[in-house]
Amino acid sequence: DAEKDIAALRLEIATLRSALQTLDQAMSGQKDETARQREHGKALADAVDKARTEASAVGAGEKKALGAARASAVIGVAARLSSAVESGLPFASELGLLAPLAQGDAKLGEITTVLQPHAATGVVSRAALAAGFPAVAKAALADDLADDSFGERLLGKIKGLVSLRRVGADVPGDAVDAKLARAEAALEAGDVAKAVDLMKSLPPQTAKATSAWLARAEAHLAAKRAVDQLASYAVTLLGAAR
Repeated sequence: DAEKDIAALRLEIATLRSALQTLDQAMSGQKDETARQREHGKALADAVDKARTEASAVGAGEKKALGAARASAVIGVAARLSSAVESGLPFASELGLLAPLAQGDAKLGEITTVLQPHAATGVVSRAALAAGFPAVAKAALADDLADDSFGERLLGKIKGLVSLRRVGADVPGDAVDAKLARAEAALEAGDVAKAVDLMKSLPPQTAKATSAWLARAEAHLAAKRAVDQLASYAVTLLGAAR
C-alpha cells in the first residue's frame, strides 16, 4: 500500500510539472506588465525547482519528500493565481492545476469552489476598481443630494456641483461625501475591504449608483481572500511534510 501511495504521488507531481511547463510556454509570449507579475513568475519557477529536488529524494523519506514537492507546487500555483487576480485576468488554466492536488483534500476543494465561478473571466483588478470609483462616487453623491433637495428638477444642477466633492482619508463625519472620500483614499492605499465597508454603509438612495461597483469589488475580495488562504495552506502543508 505504501508503494502504491508513493507511485500515485509521483504520478501526481509529474502531471503537475507537465501542466506548469505547458502553461509557462503559453505565457512566454506575453510581456511582463508589472514587477509583481515578474516576482510571481520567479516564485513559481523556484517552487517547481524545489519540487524536482524534493521529488528526487530516495529511501525512507521519499514519501515525505513527495509531500513537500506537492506543497511547493501548490505555492507556485497560488503565486500565479495571485498575479491573475491583481491583474484582472482569467485564471482557469491556473485553477485547473489544482484539480489533481485537490482530490481527497477538503481545504483545497473548498478554495477551488470559491474561485471557480470567476475563473473563466477573472475578477476586476484593484486598479480598475480605483479607476472607476470617481464616476461611481459622483453618481452616488448626486442621488443623495437629490433625495435631500427640492427634488429631481434640481438633479442636473446637482450633478454639476458634485464634481467638487471632498477627497482624502482625513475627511471626517458620516455624511455621504465624507464616506466616499475615505473609501476612495482606502482604494488608493490598496485597502479594498475598507472601501467596500464604507460603500455598504451609504444610505439606500445611493444603491443604484453603487451596486454594480460593489458587486465587482466583493468578487475581487472573495477571490483575493481565497488565494491568500491557498498560499497560507500550502505553507502549512510544506511545514507538515518536513
